[in-house]
Amino acid sequence: MKYTPLSFQMIQVYILSMLFFTASSVLTVIFPLQASASGVLEGEIGIIMGVYMLVCMFLRPWAGQMVAKYSVFTIMKWLLIGHAATLFI
Repeated sequence: MKYTPLSFQMIQVYILSMLFFTASSVLTVIFPLQASASGVLEGEIGIIMGVYMLVCMFLRPWAGQMVAKYSVFTIMKWLLIGHAATLFI
């Protein structure tokens, strides 16, 4: 089935993508601030954020394979749920 750019399914993907990237951006800003307020050293925060970004970089090809196997909507939904759970923790 071919989707047009303004079909309902594509609008769902657009909204899900906005929520995902918003949660990702918030996570990369709020985590260091919360960690700093909790007394974590700046170097430790840098290492944690560096590992987070490195893992994201190495998992991108795998995520692409998962999108091809399942669907963009399914993968983005689970990634958003993961980011939301991380923000709540």
